[in-house]
Amino acid sequence: MGLGRPQPQSSSLDEEELFNMAATLRRLAAIFASHNLTPWQLLPPLLLLLQRAADTGEVPPQVVVPAITCAQLHLMWQLSQLPPSGASEVTAGAEELQSLRGPTRSFCALCQSAPERQRRRREGGAPQPPEVRLEALQRRRTLLAAFCKLVLYGVLELRAASDVFKHYDTFYGDFGDIVKAALVAARRMDRMEWARTVLLSLQQALEELLLEHGPDLRGVSAFGALRDLGRRLALHFGPRPQPYRTELLQIHRDGIAFALQEGPGGGPDGAPLYLPFLEVLAEFSPRLLQSDRALIVVVGQQPPPQPHNDLHGAAGTPPAPPAPPSPQTSVMSSIMEEEEEEVTPPGGGSSSGETPRERLGRLQDLFDSDILSIED
Repeated sequence: MGLGRPQPQSSSLDEEELFNMAATLRRLAAIFASHNLTPWQLLPPLLLLLQRAADTGEVPPQVVVPAITCAQLHLMWQLSQLPPSGASEVTAGAEELQSLRGPTRSFCALCQSAPERQRRRREGGAPQPPEVRLEALQRRRTLLAAFCKLVLYGVLELRAASDVFKHYDTFYGDFGDIVKAALVAARRMDRMEWARTVLLSLQQALEELLLEHGPDLRGVSAFGALRDLGRRLALHFGPRPQPYRTELLQIHRDGIAFALQEGPGGGPDGAPLYLPFLEVLAEFSPRLLQSDRALIVVVGQQPPPQPHNDLHGAAGTPPAPPAPPSPQTSVMSSIMEEEEEEVTPPGGGSSSGETPRERLGRLQDLFDSDILSIED
């Protein structure tokens, strides 16, 4: 069926011959899935083909993938034909199993080593010409645009775009225009779901940082990049807060709840694991309305759980040094300072006779009213 040992001149196969080889292997794989073709003894030439692909990289993926499938099915059929483990057939079964050990090891070794060898060849080879790099970049841009269209046309949920949005700042130079167009189009579709997707992308990025660097993100440069991502995404809420008031409140409410939740393991000093997310959320806070900023402070001033301290320790034990301000304290204090600066007139008193704290208490009574009654 057109499958034989790879010839030395196979590296110069034209597109038609490669197409025929790939088509033949795909047909064999489809037949192998339901019929036993082991009498044809296709495994040795398949292993030679895979060895050639691993050594030279000249065999294209459209040929390698069905070849791997055929080799795997060939081994599975041979294993299924082993005799049962009865006493009278132990010897025959052991001999057949021993004969399969070598081909199986070769197949597994080729599957494991081929990707590593190809990576080393790419890294150790000559740099690609500019036209090749541009072609590869254009191909990736086309795939990204196609994925965004699946989201925007409703084939995928809008939340699936979070995997794209979280890389907005990292790959802004190559794909920023596509991601920006997707953000604008998704905002027109459903502003509330778009805001939740923006928040989800930031949450996913933080979780990846925690997995990579651990719970203590102080001084980690990647966390500064995450804040830059939040700042860039916040720009899409426009210069005026009024049109996006509900969405901004939803982001702050859900973001604070995410930051204060109890994560696995906990952060440094017993603080919640996701507490640094408040610093990312602070990039959206300047876009809040004056009154809404005070309401957000009410939500965020709930203290995080503190580690248990033994109040009856040994006498003479020096008190622990004061801990540095947590992200919750610093972020909420900055929001409160902005609020007091905006509310307090130059004369020092409130124009309505209220101090900032009194005004905050009055706004707290509105917390459960229609201002934050955002339906999930």
